[in-house]
Amino acid sequence: MFSGNTGEALIITDQTEVEQIVSNLNGITPQNSKPSLFHLGYGYKLTIYNKNNKVELYLMINGDDTIRYRGFFYTAKESKINIDAIDRLFED
Repeated sequence: MFSGNTGEALIITDQTEVEQIVSNLNGITPQNSKPSLFHLGYGYKLTIYNKNNKVELYLMINGDDTIRYRGFFYTAKESKINIDAIDRLFED
């Protein structure tokens, strides 16, 4: 995970922390919003690798209700991403 706010990078291997991040993202229902081409900046960049060290998921979190994935912005329809939980990972 990389913070676009601070430039700090984290490698998260603790299974509990990984599950919390995935659960946080799975808790939202994204709605396709608009193409993200030529848009710069993000709050967090997240890359999840599988057991074979291949990229399983790559996305950017732009706010508590917006992610960027495969060239598009997606907006959460109902619940929000818990940005505070992600922020705390960078405080430890």
